[in-house]
Amino acid sequence: MPSFIGAALAVAYVYVEQQKDQERSIAETGRAFALLIDNEMRHQEGILRTLAASPALAAGDFGEFYRHARGAAEAVDAVAVLYDLDGKPILNTRRPLGVALTGRDPSNLPALMERYGTARTLVSDVFYAPPVQRYDFMMQVPVLVEGKPRYHLTLGMHVGILQRLLERQQFPQAWIATVFDRNGRIAARSSEPKHYVGTLLRERTRKLAATTDRDLVFPSHTLTGVPVRAQITTVPNSGWKVLIAIPSAEIRRVPMEAAALLAGMMAVLLVLAVARFHRHAA
Repeated sequence: MPSFIGAALAVAYVYVEQQKDQERSIAETGRAFALLIDNEMRHQEGILRTLAASPALAAGDFGEFYRHARGAAEAVDAVAVLYDLDGKPILNTRRPLGVALTGRDPSNLPALMERYGTARTLVSDVFYAPPVQRYDFMMQVPVLVEGKPRYHLTLGMHVGILQRLLERQQFPQAWIATVFDRNGRIAARSSEPKHYVGTLLRERTRKLAATTDRDLVFPSHTLTGVPVRAQITTVPNSGWKVLIAIPSAEIRRVPMEAAALLAGMMAVLLVLAVARFHRHAA
């Protein structure tokens, strides 16, 4: 009996520890993916910063700057737009230089400037861009001339750059990985992206995500009713987030298999010990 109790406790211990290890692994995966998104954002910011430091722009040579900016933006399937400090567009690399430009792109950058100021890099939330009929987001940096703010330079990008980054991670098929903005609008998704990109997460998930910038783990269900364990991780510097949802059955499977293997081994050892005891008793 003591041997049986000891074996049962060992199996239970292995199950708990394996489950903890798996949850830690999932958490590390979420953080690593969030950092990859941040690296991608920083790459795009580097393009903007390089353009903002253009000598042609500082000299007011819009023709030269336009040619430089158009080449850089087209290389990443983006659009560069230069605004004055009042928000009036000066040039747009998808429009011929010199044509009349009106209004701002339909992003929430003006609201972000009111909230955070104009001295830092700003990343908008996802919005629908009618001219190209797709979901985009924008990044903005200040342009300083002689140490003083002179313009705002933005780069409008397709959310597809994040979708491609997500697909390169090759998450397990049972997992659902999602990238979403501050409003809970989906920018990339590992499963059925064409159906979900541009839509909002469930209200409950949006509210939970808005409560903290720290890692958040909670039980949930997929739209098809499958129970999942979900983790939300914040992408540094942008305020966007990553959601990884894993079926609860998948989370239990690995520790159960480990515990079952140990239980089998313990059972074999117990049977051998009993048989040896009977031989000696005879």
